[in-house]
Amino acid sequence: MAANHSPDLNPLHWHEGNLKMHGLMSAPTHDNPTTPFLNAFRAGYLQICNLFAIGTKDEHGRPWTSLWGGEDGAVGVYDLKTLAIKSLVNRKHDPIVTRILQVKPDKGVCGSGVLISGLGIKLATRDRVKVAGTIMGALLEDTEVELVANASVILRVDSSLGNCPKYLNIKEIKPVVPDPVAHPEPLPLPEPALALLEKADCFFITAGLSTNYRGGPRGFIRVLSNKPDTVQLVYPEYSGNRLYQTLGNLFVEPFAGIIVPDFETGDALYATCEARILAGPEAAALMPRTNLVVVLTIKAAQFVQRSLSFRAIEGDPSPYNPPLRPLAKEAKADVLLGIPLTTAELVERVMLADDIACLRFKTDKPVAYKTGQHVALNFEHDLGMGYSHMRDDDPTSLNDDLNRSFTITSPPPASGQDNYFELVLRNVGKVTKHLVKYNIRGGISCSVLGFGGSFAMDPAGKMVGFLAGGVGITPLLCQINTLDSEALHIIWTVNQKDIVFVSNLLKRWNLKQVRLYVSGMILDEQEEILSQLKTKGHHVERRRLVRDDLNNLEKISKWYVCAGPALLKSANEWLEGKEVISESFNF
Repeated sequence: MAANHSPDLNPLHWHEGNLKMHGLMSAPTHDNPTTPFLNAFRAGYLQICNLFAIGTKDEHGRPWTSLWGGEDGAVGVYDLKTLAIKSLVNRKHDPIVTRILQVKPDKGVCGSGVLISGLGIKLATRDRVKVAGTIMGALLEDTEVELVANASVILRVDSSLGNCPKYLNIKEIKPVVPDPVAHPEPLPLPEPALALLEKADCFFITAGLSTNYRGGPRGFIRVLSNKPDTVQLVYPEYSGNRLYQTLGNLFVEPFAGIIVPDFETGDALYATCEARILAGPEAAALMPRTNLVVVLTIKAAQFVQRSLSFRAIEGDPSPYNPPLRPLAKEAKADVLLGIPLTTAELVERVMLADDIACLRFKTDKPVAYKTGQHVALNFEHDLGMGYSHMRDDDPTSLNDDLNRSFTITSPPPASGQDNYFELVLRNVGKVTKHLVKYNIRGGISCSVLGFGGSFAMDPAGKMVGFLAGGVGITPLLCQINTLDSEALHIIWTVNQKDIVFVSNLLKRWNLKQVRLYVSGMILDEQEEILSQLKTKGHHVERRRLVRDDLNNLEKISKWYVCAGPALLKSANEWLEGKEVISESFNF
């Protein structure tokens, strides 16, 4: 039952798929660094790895991936051509065990001669080594726990490659005994599998004779479709070493096996998929701000609770992780089409706090936008730095297309077009630091990609509520003068560090009767500011917002909410049964 792999996918040599990817992504083609053995450094790294991702094809030629280990010494190095992989395994639902290491009464454990690829990895130290080779022997030993076995695999190494620590999110791995329970209906994906994808910050993928890690921010794997006839996942391919071994294999054989692990519960989603690579405008049309994505159409899957032989204590995420990127159908993506409408120059900056500014831009030709919209801007001209594999002094600069979208705080021009618009934003990253701190007399300009979104409030006088978290107040500013102040109830939650911002913003926009909830330890000078706000008719609470604060406003049946993920989630729970129109700055 040996798995068949195309001889064209030999990882020691560049093949047609690698070369196509190099050309597609304008990457230089140099000597392939893969070697037909382990060197001393790779052997040393493997011996400290406590996880081993293992991939191969089943009898139908479909690739699968599993993740073994949990204890130090999960990978033993006999010599520079021989490895021993040991792990407790889920013997009934693990696709590698059930499809490759099957127990047959007349033959014992099958598996010898099977080609596999693997990745030894230690997330605590961000070390990983890729290998591929042939199974020389395999053994499954019973344990005292039903459905759990001790697996041992001897691997003859035919190729190896060291990988960089980029995108590896730190986790301290602890061994446990699996207690597997398979979901009876794996497709379309059940709710627990969707919840896993929403929080997953990594997965492991096998394509041809290449098994590797893909990591990013939580939720970077997006669900494009989850219907009975079509289940599709999409993930962005971030800037890497530009060898394109995995994607090159997918070019030749468009099939992949993945495992998405839950390090907290031990749950796992195993899937075998058809893969499609999208680049350039085609990629950006599906996932804006991304020039390379992979679409995985799941053909078969298993979701297994408590399948894995380890759990993890979360550590620091990779400093190279870019912000989460939604699909075009999910949020704010309609404006990021890539063709500049015009150029805008920053002409005025008013500081509302040390790290928050009101910015006025002038465009070189008239633009039109609507109430409640945001503008997409590109800063490549001022901030672009070209390709770099690693940049430890500024890791977040990689994978940064320098596109940003901001809520417009100026009202739409009465004439329908104008040469100006205003933004209020906080200094939280490379682009916003450029806008907030750089001397505007030196010239700050950007390309306007477009306007989009719709967060306009009904001005008809019906009683409505607006709930804002921090800078989530900004969508209200462009329309405050058109709303009935008697019918509008503004709830604003902030941290104490933003009290100066609150005071300056309320003065500049003349917001009336705001209910302000301030968390954190308040300093003496801040107490004075809050007292002044009270005398102007604002209600101030020195605590976090809670459910009862909204329940006491039961006459309000329609709410607008602009907040971060945590507050937005709470608001949706607290306002159940009410009409809620929301916008999140999660992306």
